Amino acid sequence: GSNLTYSVITTNFGPNVATNVAVSVTLPTNVSFVSASNPAAGGTFVNNGSGLLTFGIPQIDIGARLTNTIVVTPAVFGTATIQASVTSSQTE
Repeated sequence: GSNLTYSVITTNFGPNVATNVAVSVTLPTNVSFVSASNPAAGGTFVNNGSGLLTFGIPQIDIGARLTNTIVVTPAVFGTATIQASVTSSQTE
């Protein structure tokens, strides 16, 4: 089938600059990973090979947002929902 693109948007509403941010995304089992992008300066990306993707973001300023993009190919027709979570060194 055709590729499907997910955009995962992380926004820092404050009150602090967020550092050591990790965005973890779990892909559904009915898709195949194609690619991902992390536009953060100094950012990292890890694909554990079994559906867990982790984007490392050194810093997100107050009021800033960052969009990570994930491209997959669905294996079957139907719903393909991802799950995402965000952590940082600061308690918000």
